[in-house]
Parts: sequence; structure tokens; C-alpha cells
Amino acid sequence: MFEYMKLFSDRRGAPPGTLEYAGRKREFAPYLTHFSYDGESLVEQAFDPLGEAPDMSDGRVHFLSLTGVHEVEVVKSLGAWGNAHPLMMEDILNTGQRPKLNEQDGQFFVTLRNVNYDPGDKRIQEEQVSLLWSHKLLLAFQESEEDAWASVLERLRKGGKRIRNGGVDYLVVALLDSLVDGAMDTLGKLSVEVQDLESSLARSHGEEALLEVYRVRRDCILLMRNVLLPTHEVLSALKRNEVFAASDEAVHYLGDVLEHALHATEAAKVLHDILGGMMDVHISLAGMRMNNVMKVLTIVATIFIPLTFIAGVYGMNFKNMPELELAWGYPAALGVMLLTALGMVWYIVRKRWF
Repeated sequence: MFEYMKLFSDRRGAPPGTLEYAGRKREFAPYLTHFSYDGESLVEQAFDPLGEAPDMSDGRVHFLSLTGVHEVEVVKSLGAWGNAHPLMMEDILNTGQRPKLNEQDGQFFVTLRNVNYDPGDKRIQEEQVSLLWSHKLLLAFQESEEDAWASVLERLRKGGKRIRNGGVDYLVVALLDSLVDGAMDTLGKLSVEVQDLESSLARSHGEEALLEVYRVRRDCILLMRNVLLPTHEVLSALKRNEVFAASDEAVHYLGDVLEHALHATEAAKVLHDILGGMMDVHISLAGMRMNNVMKVLTIVATIFIPLTFIAGVYGMNFKNMPELELAWGYPAALGVMLLTALGMVWYIVRKRWF
């Protein structure tokens, strides 16, 4: 969860706007896909990110999706196509950014997180995604080859009228919606994991079950909460923005995405609280079991204290002890011990100490 802080340590002392990649090591070469469309047609083609910019003067919507931001020159080239500020390009390359929104002269820049839960290693896979758009151009950046926009691109290819005719603003809302839906899907998988943990914790009282609950709460739920809270803030700020609000239809659908983000944020908080409650209950039950054990041992020790005293007295073997010559002295001593023990047991039960 804190791996990005280690990556940022290498940039200490660098001035603002310095373009250096800070993120996980990637083995593939970045590649760019260009989508050009209007209400009638769609053209999709691979494009050289280091070559000449595509012709975008035809009035169509142009969507450029870059996969892989680990090569600085590629990001600089696309940033130049979109007239991106150096600080925006710096945020794209620094892959540990908190979700945020910037707007300047009608140009918008959004940084968010794409998350997915892997049931195999029981870890959340996350990556940074960035969107930079203006009137007819949208640039999308993502770290890995896991396509964060697969569902949206499928709608584009199938020729959906709403997305084809909606313009850049509607396309942005669709991409944001796919990220929120991915977070909702991740929370659904995590809720199943939490239910399994709850059943496991009820069956097992060992340390392993408690440590697994703590791991899921720290590595998964806490991460989801820290992703969703600022994401909701970004969507709220975008909906309130006067420039973006000029597109009434896009704002209408953005409100629905915002509601989904709020629902996901609340679900993450609930899962966080549930796991915290599970840990508290487990610790309380362990304490109660220990108290019961100590109670039994204390009662046994309390019963044997007077018995040990009586046995000690009659085990001193002084010459002038009158009971030593009595034929019934031994059984009498045992009888006194038995009566003392039974009397203490009766007293403890009467007081409801056990």
C-alpha cells in the first residue's frame, strides 16, 4: 500500500514539473490506439505515439488511449498533442497520485485509480489512470495492459447511439462510470471474502484467522476506502464545475455515476467497520476464554489452600501433638479436609462465582 512512497524517495529534490517516471517496472512497450468517431462511423487504428499527431480538424471526436506510461518521451509527445501543462504530465508519470481534478481554460485533467480484486493471491491490483480532455479531444493514460476501458470501447465498436452522439463529455462520463463499476465489482468480491472470513473466525480461534482478518482490512478494505473517498470528491467537483456543466446530458449521467461512487464509498466503510468488529469480538472472546480458565484454576487453588494448611499442620510431627496417638486421627483429618472442601464448593456455588 505504501510502495509508491518508496518510489517517490528517488525524486527528492527534483523541481516541480520534472518529468521522471515513478511507478512499477513494466516489460512491454507502450502503445497507442486512436479512435475517431461521430454519429455515423468509427475509425480505430494503432498509432505511433512518437510520430506526427493525427489530423483532428475534421470535427469528429478523437479518443487517444495510451497503454503504458513508463516511457517519458511517449508521455511528453502525447502531452504536446493535447497542450498539457508540464505539471499534468508530471502527475501522469508519478503513478501514486491521489485522485484529483484540475481545470484550466476549458481543459480538464483527472487522475483516478483502477482497482481489481484477484481471488488467487487475495490482493487488490490497482493502477493509476489519467484523462485529459478538451472540446473534441480526449487523451487516456493507463499503466498496465489490463484494459480499464474494455466495456466502453465495446460500446463504441458496437455503434451505440448515445455514446457515438454524446461527444467528449459523455465519453468521459462513460469512462468514469467504468472505473466506479470496477470498484463496485471489487467490493462485491471483497464482501464474499469477508463472509468467508467471518465463518472461518467462528470455527477457528487461532491467531491465523485473526491475522487474515487484519490483513484484508489493512491491504484491501482500507485501500478501497482511500481510493473511493477522493474519487467521490473528484466526481462531485466535476459535476459542480461550470464549464463541464454546460453539457446538460453529460452532467445528468454524471449524477448517476456520482451516486454509484457514494454507494461504493459507504460499502467500503461498512466492510471496514465489519472487519474491525470481527477483530474486536475475536479478541473479546479470547479474553473471556482466558478468564474462564483463570476462574477454574483460581477456584481449585482456593479450595486447596485450607486443605494444604490442615495437611501441613498434621505433617509437622512434633512429639507432644495430642492427635498423633489417636487411632482415628488420620481418617478424622481426611474427613475434616473433605468437609472443608465441600463447604467451600457450596459457598462458591451459592455466591454464583462459578
